[in-house]
Amino acid sequence: MSTFSSPFAESMKAFLDYRAALGYARTHNQEVLANLDRFIVAEYPAATELTNDLVMRWVGAQTGNLGQKTSSIRMYAEYLLSTGANAYVLPRKAIARTSSPSNRYSETAHMFTDDELSRLFRAIDTIPQDRREPMLSIIFPVMIRLTYTCGLRPNESRVLKCSRINFETSTILITETKGNKERIVVMSPAMLERCKEYDTKRALFSHGSEYFFPTWNGGAFEPRAVQRYFRECWERANPGIDKNMLPSVRVYDLRHRFATAALIRWLNNGAELGAKLAYLQAYMGHDNINETLYYVHILPENLVQSSGINWHDFDDIVPEVVEW
Repeated sequence: MSTFSSPFAESMKAFLDYRAALGYARTHNQEVLANLDRFIVAEYPAATELTNDLVMRWVGAQTGNLGQKTSSIRMYAEYLLSTGANAYVLPRKAIARTSSPSNRYSETAHMFTDDELSRLFRAIDTIPQDRREPMLSIIFPVMIRLTYTCGLRPNESRVLKCSRINFETSTILITETKGNKERIVVMSPAMLERCKEYDTKRALFSHGSEYFFPTWNGGAFEPRAVQRYFRECWERANPGIDKNMLPSVRVYDLRHRFATAALIRWLNNGAELGAKLAYLQAYMGHDNINETLYYVHILPENLVQSSGINWHDFDDIVPEVVEW
């Protein structure tokens, strides 16, 4: 194994150990981190934080397959954030993509911090009116909150029909879903009250639309429109950062945040995670347990090491993970 010499040596080694514990090969990430380590020793010998300037200067000094290299540094930065350290996460769009579809970056989740989430929802609550959608400021805050608090896929809230909501039981029947599988999700008391208040207003402008979140003409919002509004709110939530340098976010990322928040809450309450995963799988509509286990893999390192996770319970249900 490479010997790291920069002030980041300990965290680099811990990152490689963490990835290896999840079943990933060390080779590529080790080579990239060794490259970064040498750069830091030469250019930033007293650095204590992975800053924007440091990362971008390192990127500018690279040759060869830049996409793979920046992917490794992005994962390392996200790991640092998960341990409580400050780190600049290189946005995917900051690096030009190849025109070949087979070489495009795959879209991965942005894991919102508590502060980011708070700022994002403040921006959503004050979304400017859109002349194309006069009721947007009433609709959008409820749509996005429901998506997050119930762990829905964006399309599941976007095309949600009024007939699927039961205000008496606080439940929603999800039918327009991946794999055409039905499931029931439960609203929190606060979300239920918010939906009731919204439904009263909705009756005044919906013109009898079957959709709970109707557009001006009674149809469902287009996916691109929802993502565009979400991205605009994200930019307004971060006024001090060039929008081209912001991490790329999707409405779907709220579903990832919902799942990890549930796991962390269970761990903090001393629950046995192995027994809880089946509930999370059913609630989120996953086809198999491996989809749910993804969220265990992206938990912060301090929780992955928690005694609340009995990894031996997973031996029979988690296959060996190979390098993607």
